Amino acid sequence: MSRENLLFGIIGILLGFIVGFMFASSMAQKQQTAAMSQNMPADHPPLGSQNAGAGGAGGNPDAVRAQVTADIQAARNEPNNFDAQVKAAELYWQIGRYDQAIEFLLKANQLKPTDYDTVVSLGMANFQAGHFEPAEKWLTAALKMKPDDEQVKETLAKLKSK
Repeated sequence: MSRENLLFGIIGILLGFIVGFMFASSMAQKQQTAAMSQNMPADHPPLGSQNAGAGGAGGNPDAVRAQVTADIQAARNEPNNFDAQVKAAELYWQIGRYDQAIEFLLKANQLKPTDYDTVVSLGMANFQAGHFEPAEKWLTAALKMKPDDEQVKETLAKLKSK
């Protein structure tokens, strides 16, 4: 085998590794987006790079910031608007500010106490915030509403093992 053939072989192998890595990485990202989409309400906008940012602002930081501020302000100005409360809670959840998300979820729960997604979100947000007693209360209430929800069962089991 000549030196030139060996060089082409090595370049081919490296190129194969790079293309394979890029393909596997994009597939993992698509799987993660699909998994996250399964836990979203039916009317939630699509996730992914096409609608990046709040309100599909396309990743423009100023537009995203303005939309987020407007959504949170709408929730504060309209305490009887269930959808606004849920939207504000989702925004706080996305940045890991679970206590603020809980605040808006509690308002939403007062407006619609039988809304299953809100009850589950209250349990999950309390769990993420480290408030294990309230998390157990909310997740138990959710299981009474829908006893076959495996994700709630798993989270409740993790909670009881702590």
